[in-house]
Amino acid sequence: MVITKSIQINSILSVFTVNLLAIACGNAYAWSSTVLISLKSDDTSVNPVGRPVNTFEESWITSLISLGASVGCFLSAYCSDKRLPAQ
Repeated sequence: MVITKSIQINSILSVFTVNLLAIACGNAYAWSSTVLISLKSDDTSVNPVGRPVNTFEESWITSLISLGASVGCFLSAYCSDKRLPAQ
């Protein structure tokens, strides 16, 4: 099989895109652990809620990221079907 220049460029772009997605997922999951520190604080200059969050609210904050990821893939597929022209 002959590998052409366009196949090489597409492969490099695909790998680059997947790496960016992996970094984005890591940032999304790490975000909740860092923001919970400020949300547990009594200091209103650090905590935008104005009061410390409880354990129930903490669990919702961390679990909604996974829920959004599972729903988001279907939403992005629907939007790309509507937005991109049929081939």
